[in-house]
Amino acid sequence: MGQEICNRVSKDIVKEMRANKTPKAMMRASKAAAGVDQIVKRVNEVSNIKPASQSYTHKETSNEEVMMFQDLQKLQPFNTKKGRYHHNFKEIVVSPTSSVNMSELFTHG
Repeated sequence: MGQEICNRVSKDIVKEMRANKTPKAMMRASKAAAGVDQIVKRVNEVSNIKPASQSYTHKETSNEEVMMFQDLQKLQPFNTKKGRYHHNFKEIVVSPTSSVNMSELFTHG
């Protein structure tokens, strides 16, 4: 576990080097990584800087979304009711396969 933490800290420091990634500079930074990490932790502690939260944040729901949800709950558009249809689609069937004659479909002529 300690090695994994050390590797992560070293990678973070090497990433911050940007274009100065010569082998010698990377070795020097990797050797100093543990000390740099301790210094950063101590400075953050003394300065009362809290670590960044790892939890997900949720966008606050807007009033328009709340109104839309309330309308949908009232209308219940996805609950099926017998006899309910749109006036332009009176002849539409529930399942497209219900009106297909299967014996005619699979006969080879």
